[in-house]
Amino acid sequence: DTDFNGTYTDTGLTLKRTYFYVVTANYPVAGESAYSDEVNRRALGYAEHIRFGSYTDWSKGNYDMALSAMQTNTAGTIKFLESNGVSGSTVTTETQVNLGLLPNWPAVSLQLPVALANPTKMQNRTQDVLEIVAPGATVLVYAGGTAYDASAAALGMETRTFGNAAIRYRLAIRSGTQWYASSRDFAGNATVSVADLRDESWATFEKSSVNSTSVMAPSGSFVSGHALDLSQVNAVGYLAVIPVSGYNTWIGGFKTTYGTVVTAYDLWCDANDIYNDETDSSLDLDGDGKDSSWEWGLGGNPRDANDIGITQRYIGMNGGSYVYIYPRLKSSDRPVYTVLETADLVYGTFTDNEVTHTITAGGTWPNRSDFEAVTNAIPTAAPVKFLKLNVE
Repeated sequence: DTDFNGTYTDTGLTLKRTYFYVVTANYPVAGESAYSDEVNRRALGYAEHIRFGSYTDWSKGNYDMALSAMQTNTAGTIKFLESNGVSGSTVTTETQVNLGLLPNWPAVSLQLPVALANPTKMQNRTQDVLEIVAPGATVLVYAGGTAYDASAAALGMETRTFGNAAIRYRLAIRSGTQWYASSRDFAGNATVSVADLRDESWATFEKSSVNSTSVMAPSGSFVSGHALDLSQVNAVGYLAVIPVSGYNTWIGGFKTTYGTVVTAYDLWCDANDIYNDETDSSLDLDGDGKDSSWEWGLGGNPRDANDIGITQRYIGMNGGSYVYIYPRLKSSDRPVYTVLETADLVYGTFTDNEVTHTITAGGTWPNRSDFEAVTNAIPTAAPVKFLKLNVE
């Protein structure tokens, strides 16, 4: 009769899959009890976005890698040099690429004076740390990957650096084609974690190129990430300033991660007892001829063949246009609604020609506060048109 007040943690689960649990009690004399009521939980966690690094729990990255560095002195003229990234390849007699076991580094770009007082190179300090020897340089080290909308959902970042505290680093991200550097700058030999890139402040900077005439540095005011367009974060890394005195920067690694996003469609499935393989939005679970995208998008019941959602449409003429009005969910997370058209129901096919429509939306659909009215004004160039709504 011992009470159990602990928790149970399951492992080895698939993200976003729903798992169902029951418990029983074992009594020394009476034996095992009946099953408890069933509970279910969706497995949520964190997934990797972009990563470079190879020590401890950071496996080697498999993303496109690049480095861009600029080095200036009062006497030198800026040159732009580029390598194919092959291990041991020579860019100049003083600039060597020697990446050893670090994979997938297709391009190395350096901007430096014609005459260098100290050697400039990249090499493996160990198997797990990339060393950059570039006295007086500003260096951008980054990895690229699939774009992530960090304006809509949190994207976290973790970095690890080694070396002398005289080296200063800023976080660097690219959204679309625009590079940003963080207002936070930190010394070498540090681990920095950011839970949400939107909570940092950022200023733009220009990545070095063959036409650059000054070192990379933040430009203008630092602005909160919440006020920036971070909808296409496709590269992350460091912007490092290496002193002229010859300190080297050692890159341990960096990565971005994001939490599992539960969508409005996921929540709708939960509310209708739809789980796992049945959540495929193209399935018609009740055999009424409408798939789950349609049922969700028009307020139907995916378990009731007699309820396919809102069936009312308004069709008429307004001036020189056909007018087709239909209901649409007000939430931004919703299916895609398209008015299709054809001139012939027998031999024609329905096509999307909405580029020619004038579309407006607003208000509230009668008796459905969660839906708005969308109006498509359609040119009457063809004498006959058949229209239908597609939701997917």
